[in-house]
Formats: sequence, C-alpha cells, structure tokens
Amino acid sequence: MGHKFSDIALNHVRSHNMDMDTSLIKDDEIEETADLMASCFSPSYHSIFFLKKEHTVVSREYGRITGGCNADVFTIPGGKKIGYIGWLYTQKEARGKGTASALKEEMVSHLEKEGCDEILLLIEGDNPSSFKLFCTDMRIMGLFSQIRTFGIGMVKVWKRMSHFFDFGYFLWHRGKGRSIKKESIADWLYLAFFSIASTLIFAFRTKAPILESLCITLILSLGRCLVMKLVLGWRYSILINWDTSLLYSLISALALPFFLPPIAGVYVKGGNWKMGEKRLILAAAGGAAIAVEAVLATISGRPDLTLPLLLMDALLPFYPFSGFNASRIKRQIEAMGKK
Repeated sequence: MGHKFSDIALNHVRSHNMDMDTSLIKDDEIEETADLMASCFSPSYHSIFFLKKEHTVVSREYGRITGGCNADVFTIPGGKKIGYIGWLYTQKEARGKGTASALKEEMVSHLEKEGCDEILLLIEGDNPSSFKLFCTDMRIMGLFSQIRTFGIGMVKVWKRMSHFFDFGYFLWHRGKGRSIKKESIADWLYLAFFSIASTLIFAFRTKAPILESLCITLILSLGRCLVMKLVLGWRYSILINWDTSLLYSLISALALPFFLPPIAGVYVKGGNWKMGEKRLILAAAGGAAIAVEAVLATISGRPDLTLPLLLMDALLPFYPFSGFNASRIKRQIEAMGKK
C-alpha cells in the first residue's frame, strides 16, 4: 500500500522540538485530550467526535498534552481493513513547531502496524494547512475511484466516516488517487455528465420541459464554477467534484420533491497559502456564485431547479454544509468583526 513514511522523516520532524514526545494515549490523559479536542473545533462538530484509546496518539511537551490525533479501524465487506484518521488537533502554542507532522507520522505508523490496507481521512475544501500536511503522501479519491476501491464496502466507509451529508469535504486516500495539484478536463466532464443525467431523470419524472431544465441546470452547475474560477484566478484555482453531491443529485432526481444540481467546489490550488491572505477573495468568489444562482432563480421561473441550491449555498454556513459558499462569506464577516 504505497511507500511507508520513513524513520528519517519522523526524526527530522522531532529534531525541531527535542522536548516533544508522541505515542499512544494513556488512561490518565484521556480527559485532558478530550478537552483540548473540544476547544479546537466548533461545537457543531462535537456530536461526531470520537476518541478510541487504542487508536489515539498524543503529543506531549514538558508533561503537557499539546496535540492529538484520533483514528478508527474497521473492516469492510471483502476483507479490507480501513484506518480512518478522524481528528488532528494541536494547542495554539504548539503550532508551527512540527507537532501536527509528528502526530500524522505517529498515527500512520500505528495504522500500518495494525495492518490497515487503506488509510483515509476527510478534509474540508478551504483547509490549506491540512492540504499541505497530507498532500505529499495522500490523494483525493473521486466517487468512481471509491467505488472501484471499496465496492459495496463504500457504504460502511461513508457511515463510519460520517460522510453522507458533509458536503464539500474530500476523501483522501493513502495510495492511488488524484493529486490536489492537478485539474483535468475530466473534472468538468464528470460535472457536466452528472448534470445532464440527473436533470433528464428529474425532467422525465416530473414531466418538466427537458431543454429548459437542462439549460438551467448546466448554468447552475457549470456557470457557478466558472464564475468562481474567474474570481479566484484561472491559473491559481482548481475545480474538485464533491462525491456526496454527485450521488445526492441522482437521488434527488429519482425520489425527492426538489432537485439538487450536481455541485463541485472551486478552491485555491495547493496548500502553500494562508486563509488570512485569501479570505476576502474566497468570500468574493462565494458571493459571485450565489449571485449567479439568485439571478437565475429570479428570471427562470423554475424554483424546483434553482432554490434548493441557492438556499444551501447562501444560508447554511455550518457543518455538514460548511463546504457551501455561505461559510466563505461568514469567515470574512467574522474576521472583519474581530478588527
């Protein structure tokens, strides 16, 4: 399963802070670690927290817990053993000292010793620090890649990772996959294919005008992404399809009373950037996308096609919808309020 993280790399990370130690958590450290974890994440995430003693590693400095990394290990149909890195968190004072890297290395080493065939994690699209931390050793898995790798076991993978409704979070995989650094024409083709397929299903089911439905959906799906690419800069941004969105678009077309067009995200390319530097332009890109949806909702007369996406994109800036553009605008407003 790919190459192993080398002991040389781990020793290099630790050399930056000789007083730091990382290992599996001890019984008397669980409460302190749980408190640190809760302080590092929004309360909206607390309901999906987990901390399993046998699969949690912590970092210590001068006897104090400075960070933690929580994982889950399970087997899917077909016999593959999955290691899921669910949470990685550090004290503010420990950031920039190699703590997160040391925790990642320790956890990957632990999961490999546990015999995991696949190592997975989820990262929200606007998270450059996590992209930078994991992109050298892991790759984003698209929907088709997940189906090929896990088969029917994909249902269990999504269930254990709470991935059914977290729009805008990407499944990263240790091994074969797709680089965050590259954007291919296939991304746009997949988005167009799912837009056309799901729209046709919805139009046939509801007896709606097919050509009109196709035009509106393609503008929503592709136009929304094009305007974000233009605002963020074509060379400096990347489109990534949301696996959850592609699936739920088909489900909504087949069975729901409303239609959710396939959605992809457009993100700043790579991990060599800081949120403080890009917060404003991300908010501008999010606002431009919402404006496209609002204009189309106003002039099309087809609320069954336009309103679901507009409402989710504009009004739900919290987990599990934090991948939508409202979260980008919310971050900018909160930053302005702190000044």
